[in-house]
Amino acid sequence: NTATFDLEEFRGAYYIAGNDFAETTDLCASKLLLMKPGDKTVYFWSHYWIPEEKLKNSPDDANYKQWARDGYSTIVPSSSVDSSLVADWQWSLYQDFGLIPYKSGYDNRFAKDYIRKYEEYFGKDSEAVNVPQDAKCLNNPMRRLESDLRHKLVNYNNRYGDFWCFRNTGIKTDNAERIQPCKLKTTHRIDGTAAAVECYAVFEWYKSEFLQLIESR
Repeated sequence: NTATFDLEEFRGAYYIAGNDFAETTDLCASKLLLMKPGDKTVYFWSHYWIPEEKLKNSPDDANYKQWARDGYSTIVPSSSVDSSLVADWQWSLYQDFGLIPYKSGYDNRFAKDYIRKYEEYFGKDSEAVNVPQDAKCLNNPMRRLESDLRHKLVNYNNRYGDFWCFRNTGIKTDNAERIQPCKLKTTHRIDGTAAAVECYAVFEWYKSEFLQLIESR
């Protein structure tokens, strides 16, 4: 989907976040799910973090330096990404655009520092929600995300990093035919997809309440 949008259109809006935190030398991704009254489109505002150390011997084909020049990635001058940086980024969007988290989904691994900082910034009312990384939990949101992508109902601001992660994503099926994301190649990354699926999972759990906030804008 080559459609784009200006974040200014969502000034003061509520969002649902999805966060995929990084192991030592991995990519870290955060997505904000935004919507407009009377509009079925899901708008994603994304950011990525990559340790500088990874750039030296990266086995994948992503141009992380170009992502940084395009403004949606940060190269962290260390060998790892502290998950609290994600909370810092979300707080900066509150300061600059008044964006307010309704809920924030996360993968329980490596999330401790993020949760601590997130609750310092936004309080416990803007709940951080653990999204189990298994097919039982991810099946429905992943199928809905795939359908919305096919019908061009997902506007990710034409960011190549998002497209690249979506393109790298396959499905793994369990014995009950439930699906969850997996990498098509071990050297490629799907962190942006994982963050998007987490957004859809939390949206599914809190859909009515979130849409009421959107329609009241």
